[in-house]
Amino acid sequence: MDSQLKKAIINHNQKEIKEYLKELETDNSFSLASLIEDLIPLMLMECSLRYGSFHFVKMSLFLRELSQKNYFSRESELEIARVVVLGLSERHFINLEADSSGYKEKSVNQRTYTKLGEEINNGNSHNAFYYALGILEKQLLVVE
Repeated sequence: MDSQLKKAIINHNQKEIKEYLKELETDNSFSLASLIEDLIPLMLMECSLRYGSFHFVKMSLFLRELSQKNYFSRESELEIARVVVLGLSERHFINLEADSSGYKEKSVNQRTYTKLGEEINNGNSHNAFYYALGILEKQLLVVE
């Protein structure tokens, strides 16, 4: 995906988004299917993935499929791109960078084991797995 478009969408920069959409009109390599394919990861980063948001993703994938089958004229694809991109720019996003507390530290320490125990006690097996994996990886490095 064009990183400028991604930044413009996340920052709700309507002017830059509209400029991008205007440029699509003269871009002979434009493909609605490719645009939607590139935007899907961004669609899934929305901070409030309620029914309407999943519906937006589902409909975008449906439109991508129709585009791949050449059901739309170029004018229709440009209009659909406009609706999808502007609709996406109205949403709010979360930063998906993981917190590295305990798991990605340079060495295993008591805090790592404490966090592992907390996650087990809270029933968060997926989080406990990552702490355990981090401990295992660090132990393997020491043995080698």
